[in-house]
Amino acid sequence: MDITLRNNGTNLVDFSVNPATINCSVTGPNGTTFTPVVINTGTLAPSTSQVVTVAVGYNASISGTYNFSANLTWGIDGFAGNNTVNWSASSAFSVVASSNVYSFCDGTIPQINTAVAAEYQVTSIPFAPDASVLTQSGAALGDEGNISVALPFTFTFDGVGYTGVTIHSNGQILMGTGNTSADFVYSPPAIFTATAPNNWVGFWSDLNVTAAGSITYDIIGAARIGNS
Repeated sequence: MDITLRNNGTNLVDFSVNPATINCSVTGPNGTTFTPVVINTGTLAPSTSQVVTVAVGYNASISGTYNFSANLTWGIDGFAGNNTVNWSASSAFSVVASSNVYSFCDGTIPQINTAVAAEYQVTSIPFAPDASVLTQSGAALGDEGNISVALPFTFTFDGVGYTGVTIHSNGQILMGTGNTSADFVYSPPAIFTATAPNNWVGFWSDLNVTAAGSITYDIIGAARIGNS
């Protein structure tokens, strides 16, 4: 993990004369306090930056919420009360952080900025279809029909919470009720894109449901929906 120090002041910073210390810690799935980094050599010219490595090989691959805290201590900083920042990130991710170091009493506020790139983690599980009897069935939906189903829980998909789904006659389940974005789309599109339909799961083919009861579904337990 790197911290980028930037001198936004008008005077040269000489760390051999005025050292700076960076303290950083994190709580969560892999909580730790990183070894303080003391910068006591070199200079930093106005409007230039310096990257300081706080930690190498920190493991943020475990899903969960990470709560970071970073603090900059610099003896000639006139705004030491503004040198601490806290930020959080969920799931597994990589972090890039930057901070600003300013000249003595130049009137600017030190700030740490973060950019977090979230990532999904996929784990294989054995195929174990539910043997429950599905009790609800749909009408003859025809070539491009839909069934809206309310859920008794919130289901999160691609970071968005849904309390209902739409079952399409072509065999797929789309997030949200009344979702007609798959109508007249005859082959499965990519998901997690900016163009709808982009929030679906299941089978997808150009089907024509001409008989009532051809699609059966049910809400089983507290967190899933079946479709056959």
